[in-house]
Amino acid sequence: MLAVSQFLGFNVMLLYGGTTDPKFPTIPGAMYGAGANSSNQLGLQGSNVATWTQAGTDVDWINARCGLDFSVALKSNGLIYATGHNNRGQCGQGNTSNVGTFTLVTLPNPVVYFDVGDDFVVVIDSLQ
Repeated sequence: MLAVSQFLGFNVMLLYGGTTDPKFPTIPGAMYGAGANSSNQLGLQGSNVATWTQAGTDVDWINARCGLDFSVALKSNGLIYATGHNNRGQCGQGNTSNVGTFTLVTLPNPVVYFDVGDDFVVVIDSLQ
Protein backbone atom coordinates (compact mmCIF):
# COMPACT_ATOMS: atom_id res chain seq x y z
CA MET A 1 0.00 0.00 0.00
CA LEU A 2 1.27 3.46 -0.82
CA ALA A 3 1.99 5.73 2.11
CA VAL A 4 0.00 8.93 2.50
CA SER A 5 2.29 11.95 2.19
CA GLN A 6 1.93 15.71 2.11
CA PHE A 7 1.89 17.35 -1.32
CA LEU A 8 1.25 21.10 -1.50
CA GLY A 9 -0.98 20.87 1.57
CA PHE A 10 -3.04 17.95 0.20
CA ASN A 11 -2.97 14.36 1.43
CA VAL A 12 -1.92 12.34 -1.61
CA MET A 13 -2.68 8.63 -1.80
CA LEU A 14 -1.57 8.20 -5.41
CA LEU A 15 0.38 10.47 -7.71
CA TYR A 16 0.39 9.10 -11.25
CA GLY A 17 2.26 10.11 -14.36
CA GLY A 18 4.18 8.59 -17.19
CA THR A 19 4.09 4.88 -17.95
CA THR A 20 4.39 3.34 -14.48
CA ASP A 21 1.62 1.08 -13.22
CA PRO A 22 0.85 1.83 -9.56
CA LYS A 23 -1.48 -0.32 -7.48
CA PHE A 24 -4.95 1.11 -6.92
CA PRO A 25 -5.31 2.80 -3.55
CA THR A 26 -8.08 1.54 -1.29
CA ILE A 27 -8.72 4.77 0.60
CA PRO A 28 -11.16 7.01 -1.30
CA GLY A 29 -10.61 10.74 -1.59
CA ALA A 30 -11.24 13.95 -3.52
CA MET A 31 -9.75 14.35 -7.00
CA TYR A 32 -7.60 17.36 -7.95
CA GLY A 33 -6.05 18.38 -11.24
CA ALA A 34 -3.82 21.08 -12.70
CA GLY A 35 -2.38 21.88 -16.12
CA ALA A 36 -3.69 21.52 -19.66
CA ASN A 37 -7.49 21.49 -19.85
CA SER A 38 -8.20 22.41 -23.48
CA SER A 39 -10.59 19.46 -23.88
CA ASN A 40 -11.86 19.49 -20.26
CA GLN A 41 -9.65 16.49 -19.55
CA LEU A 42 -9.35 17.61 -15.92
CA GLY A 43 -13.11 17.49 -15.49
CA LEU A 44 -13.10 21.26 -15.00
CA GLN A 45 -14.98 23.12 -17.72
CA GLY A 46 -12.85 25.97 -19.00
CA SER A 47 -9.27 26.70 -19.89
CA ASN A 48 -5.95 25.51 -18.49
CA VAL A 49 -5.66 25.38 -14.71
CA ALA A 50 -2.54 26.78 -13.02
CA THR A 51 -3.37 25.68 -9.45
CA TRP A 52 -4.48 22.36 -7.99
CA THR A 53 -8.28 22.44 -8.30
CA GLN A 54 -10.80 19.90 -7.07
CA ALA A 55 -12.91 18.24 -9.78
CA GLY A 56 -16.44 18.41 -8.36
CA THR A 57 -17.26 17.73 -4.72
CA ASP A 58 -17.17 13.92 -4.58
CA VAL A 59 -14.71 12.32 -2.16
CA ASP A 60 -15.03 8.64 -3.11
CA TRP A 61 -12.53 8.44 -6.00
CA ILE A 62 -9.95 5.63 -5.81
CA ASN A 63 -8.07 6.00 -9.11
CA ALA A 64 -7.74 8.07 -12.27
CA ARG A 65 -5.90 7.52 -15.52
CA CYS A 66 -5.20 9.95 -18.33
CA GLY A 67 -5.22 9.36 -22.08
CA LEU A 68 -4.63 11.85 -24.88
CA ASP A 69 -6.71 14.85 -23.71
CA PHE A 70 -9.22 12.72 -21.76
CA SER A 71 -9.36 11.20 -18.28
CA VAL A 72 -11.14 8.24 -16.71
CA ALA A 73 -11.70 7.82 -12.97
CA LEU A 74 -12.99 5.04 -10.72
CA LYS A 75 -15.07 5.45 -7.58
CA SER A 76 -14.96 3.15 -4.57
CA ASN A 77 -18.34 1.64 -5.56
CA GLY A 78 -16.93 0.40 -8.89
CA LEU A 79 -18.58 3.07 -11.04
CA ILE A 80 -16.37 4.61 -13.72
CA TYR A 81 -16.52 8.18 -15.06
CA ALA A 82 -14.89 9.88 -18.05
CA THR A 83 -14.28 13.44 -19.25
CA GLY A 84 -12.50 15.28 -22.05
CA HIS A 85 -11.72 14.65 -25.71
CA ASN A 86 -14.03 11.97 -27.09
CA ASN A 87 -13.24 11.87 -30.83
CA ARG A 88 -13.25 8.06 -30.93
CA GLY A 89 -15.89 7.46 -28.27
CA GLN A 90 -13.26 6.76 -25.59
CA CYS A 91 -15.40 8.48 -22.91
CA GLY A 92 -18.03 5.74 -23.37
CA GLN A 93 -21.05 7.99 -23.81
CA GLY A 94 -22.36 6.44 -27.04
CA ASN A 95 -21.23 9.38 -29.17
CA THR A 96 -18.09 11.30 -30.16
CA SER A 97 -18.92 14.64 -28.53
CA ASN A 98 -16.44 15.98 -25.97
CA VAL A 99 -17.44 15.55 -22.32
CA GLY A 100 -17.13 18.63 -20.07
CA THR A 101 -17.07 17.07 -16.59
CA PHE A 102 -16.61 13.59 -15.13
CA THR A 103 -19.69 11.75 -16.45
CA LEU A 104 -20.87 8.25 -15.51
CA VAL A 105 -20.09 5.51 -18.02
CA THR A 106 -22.95 2.99 -18.08
CA LEU A 107 -21.68 -0.57 -17.70
CA PRO A 108 -23.55 -3.71 -16.57
CA ASN A 109 -21.27 -4.49 -13.59
CA PRO A 110 -18.95 -2.62 -11.21
CA VAL A 111 -15.41 -2.13 -12.52
CA VAL A 112 -12.47 -3.67 -10.64
CA TYR A 113 -9.66 -2.54 -12.96
CA PHE A 114 -9.19 -0.23 -15.94
CA ASP A 115 -6.46 1.27 -18.05
CA VAL A 116 -6.27 3.78 -20.89
CA GLY A 117 -4.27 4.32 -24.06
CA ASP A 118 -4.03 7.41 -26.23
CA ASP A 119 -7.65 7.14 -27.40
CA PHE A 120 -9.15 4.00 -25.83
CA VAL A 121 -10.14 2.50 -22.47
CA VAL A 122 -10.21 -1.14 -21.32
CA VAL A 123 -12.10 -2.25 -18.19
CA ILE A 124 -12.45 -5.47 -16.23
CA ASP A 125 -15.70 -5.84 -14.32
CA SER A 126 -16.56 -7.83 -11.22
CA LEU A 127 -19.26 -10.07 -12.80
CA GLN A 128 -21.68 -9.25 -9.96
